[in-house]
Amino acid sequence: MPLHAAADRLIATYQRPVLFAWSPEDQLFPIAHAERYAAALANACVVRIDDAYSFTPEDQPGALAAAIATFVAGTRTR
Repeated sequence: MPLHAAADRLIATYQRPVLFAWSPEDQLFPIAHAERYAAALANACVVRIDDAYSFTPEDQPGALAAAIATFVAGTRTR
């Protein structure tokens, strides 16, 4: 399938940092998905945002902003 082939190429070649800010409580998008995506990429991490569910920016905006700030600060030093 062309979509799968394109995804495989992207995963194999993408080297930039990736942040998955994810809620462990999210039932629609389980955190196992984020963990699987992060494991497939060369430079990815998962940050758990508790008590956020599917709408992390609305449910936990401060925690999400802090996770992004920490991630960005860490990528500048690499």
